[in-house]
Amino acid sequence: MDVEPDADPLLAAYLWKVPGISCVLPFARLRELTAMSLPPAGSTFVTWWTDPKGWSASPAARACEAAGWRLESVQVAAELVRFTRMAGVDEASTA
Repeated sequence: MDVEPDADPLLAAYLWKVPGISCVLPFARLRELTAMSLPPAGSTFVTWWTDPKGWSASPAARACEAAGWRLESVQVAAELVRFTRMAGVDEASTA
């Protein structure tokens, strides 16, 4: 597993072990795995998650990509984020 030095190794390690093609995490669990608190915009606006200067710019996003996952959707009101395994990433190769 190659994770950039500034990426979140706990999040990457967690995602490497997730079976299947989809993973839903509550914001609280995401905070635990990244040791990062979401900025107010991330807890309030879906646009933070799609903004290139928001989620995409975070070390956590790079950790997800390094583990073969991408952000699929966010439910801000429910405080849930869904990740999907990237095409071409075999479940068995990430175990």
